[in-house]
Amino acid sequence: MAEDIAQEATTDPQAGEAQMEQAHKTLTADEALAALSATRKEAADYRRKLREIEAKLTEAEKAKAIEAEQQAKEQGKFAELYEAEKARAAEAQAQLQRLQHDAARKDAAQAAGIPQLWQRLRGETAEELAEDAKTLAAFVAPPAPAPNGQPARVGTPPTPQAQGKHGLTDEERRARAARTF
Repeated sequence: MAEDIAQEATTDPQAGEAQMEQAHKTLTADEALAALSATRKEAADYRRKLREIEAKLTEAEKAKAIEAEQQAKEQGKFAELYEAEKARAAEAQAQLQRLQHDAARKDAAQAAGIPQLWQRLRGETAEELAEDAKTLAAFVAPPAPAPNGQPARVGTPPTPQAQGKHGLTDEERRARAARTF
């Protein structure tokens, strides 16, 4: 039975002519076992080569994944730096606008004659600031002199001078003294 086993022709280009001749003759049991052993050894070599290639492929994929991860981290760092610079630029722009607005308020207050009150001015445009400065200056300005040439009163009028002792005239004191007797 083992002697009747004939080896089939292989289509492997490495097999060569020697295997082609061997395929046409009848093999003995020992020869069949030797051929089977050689085939198994060849298959084991192929499996070993396959595992080596798969290991190399896995290593290459891992290296590629690590490289992609590092590249993503670097991109993340660049994105963080970009966002930080963007925030700093926005802050600088806001500070510049505040300084320009303060300068416009100071100019409007100076033009209205109230430079010490520049912080009280409200408005966004130069016209609004000028109008607010004029309104505030009207409240702060000293009153115009009275038509009779005397300076106008500022604030509450002064208390009149006390007349006599304890603020009573001589007649008032006599009348009071007469009532008490």
